[in-house]
Amino acid sequence: MQIKDLNFQRIEQRQTLLDGEADILFAAKTDLGGITVLDRMTGYGHRDTETGFKDADGEFWLASGQFDIRAYPELPVEDAITLIKERANECPCV
Repeated sequence: MQIKDLNFQRIEQRQTLLDGEADILFAAKTDLGGITVLDRMTGYGHRDTETGFKDADGEFWLASGQFDIRAYPELPVEDAITLIKERANECPCV
């Protein structure tokens, strides 16, 4: 299964913020855990896209810095999870 085969559902839209945009969360379930993509306003006044992965044991990894796993549609889910874990807790944008 590849990222393009997952059904990312828009599950939450928070109230509109000062920039006129809403925080939007998309989520997909896999056999290995859940993958989320959040487009949000940060506390520093700029928008960021973050991809998270939560495994069956409840462990969670978050890759921020304009990282949207959906931009890799051909990537196998297992490889996508590895990439999320590798990019977790890094922020290339400052």
